[in-house]
Amino acid sequence: GDGLDRTLAGARGENAYILPVLMADGFTMRILSARIAEHAAGAVLCRPVGTLPGLADLLAEQALRTAAERGWSPAETAVLVAAHGTARNPGSARIAEAHAERIRRSGRFAAVEAGFLDQAPTIEDVRRALAGNCVVTGLFVECGAHGARDVPMRLAQAFAPRSRPAS
Repeated sequence: GDGLDRTLAGARGENAYILPVLMADGFTMRILSARIAEHAAGAVLCRPVGTLPGLADLLAEQALRTAAERGWSPAETAVLVAAHGTARNPGSARIAEAHAERIRRSGRFAAVEAGFLDQAPTIEDVRRALAGNCVVTGLFVECGAHGARDVPMRLAQAFAPRSRPAS
């Protein structure tokens, strides 16, 4: 809106760097890029925070701390990287999968997989597939509704009794 345009107009010039606090390079980035071209010529649009490779290290450290707090050996603990995902932008899933792959390559955990709120594989399907101890680390800008409500609800559904049709 107008507030973003005013902010961008103030970011004109060679020394203006805009760091989007987003998890993926998708729809919002395309809009932001167009707005920057229109209102902040010369500003540099950086990669979204969620796409930076070092984020995988932070997620792994969080998983290690959580496993240690529970007395679990990382070698016997799986990690589920929970992310939003969307069918509208395949890049969203690729980012989460890339972070999961970086953590997996470290060899510190029994298994590492990505699961999604709005696309397959879902958080609950991935959790059901991971045996034993599992640390869930969220790939979200903030805890918000997804971290506080949606992800825990999906994890509970992963192990809820399934109803069967009456015979």
